[in-house]
Amino acid sequence: MATILSARVEFENNRRKERQKQGIWAATKKGKYQGRKTVINKALIQKVKHLKETKNLSVVDISKLTGVSSPTIYKVLKEHLGYVSNRLVKLE
Repeated sequence: MATILSARVEFENNRRKERQKQGIWAATKKGKYQGRKTVINKALIQKVKHLKETKNLSVVDISKLTGVSSPTIYKVLKEHLGYVSNRLVKLE
């Protein structure tokens, strides 16, 4: 009984996901769906760069000072400032 119910739930979930994808695709095509806005901007990149390189603060401290999550700080360091994520060493 549980197997049948589980299969039905999975089927409905897959149908819902497919309809959602179709809706997002149609809205994107019309220019209505933009997605989530990013919090990363030039000011944040400069602030993170200053706090990391000048004051040598940790990611957690930078996160608290800027009000942005730690994963976002890691993303800025890795993608915009050239740091290697596992050691936070800057590649020259």
